[in-house]
Parts: sequence; structure tokens; C-alpha cells
Amino acid sequence: MSRVAKQMIQPVSALFDMLKRHDRIQIWLTERPSVRIEGILFGFDEFMNLTLHDAEEIDTKTGARVSLGRTLLKGDNITLIMKAEAAAAAGAADAGSAAAAGGEAASSSSAAAAAAAPAEA
Repeated sequence: MSRVAKQMIQPVSALFDMLKRHDRIQIWLTERPSVRIEGILFGFDEFMNLTLHDAEEIDTKTGARVSLGRTLLKGDNITLIMKAEAAAAAGAADAGSAAAAGGEAASSSSAAAAAAAPAEA
């Protein structure tokens, strides 16, 4: 029998990999579950404050997008960070399962957007 060793990936390492690749990420914040922030990760600090370029606020109920430009998000407000491509795939899967369940969409627990103010250039 062979045993596979599992190694934990530190959150800061995962975030740093996203930063190096200039990944477009989607962020759920604690105050407004129906809003997501999406943008290109440009920087972060030890408090998980994030700087995003080409940021957009997305209303999950209507699909409306509002451009925010360069934005600083305070780490205290962040609930979840994931790649935007993964978020789009998950959204499509949720829509399919909601249609199969009679059209009722399941609400996400404790997620979404709070204070996203464009930073001065």
C-alpha cells in the first residue's frame, strides 16, 4: 500500500500565485450577499486588503455590472476569493441545478459586497 502525503497550501501562497499570474478574481464580501466584486488582482498585504484593477461590481440578481476602475478592498469585508473563471462555471452549474429544482435558486450563505471605493490614481 502506498500512502499519498497531503500538504496544506497556505492562503497567502494561493493569493500570491494569483497575483503573479494577474488572474481575474471574484470576491464575495460580508455585507451584501447579492453583490460580487470582480477584477484583476494587483496587490495585497498582511491584512488581506486587496488592490484590484479593472474592478466591477456585479449584481447577482440582475446581472448588471458597474465599472469601479482601480479599487482597494478592505480585508475585514472579504468572505471568499476565487478565480473569476471558476465563479462563472459555478454560476452556470447553479443556474442548471436551480432550473432542475423548479427554478428556485439557492442563496449563498454569508457572502458578498460591502465597501468598495475606487482608489485615487
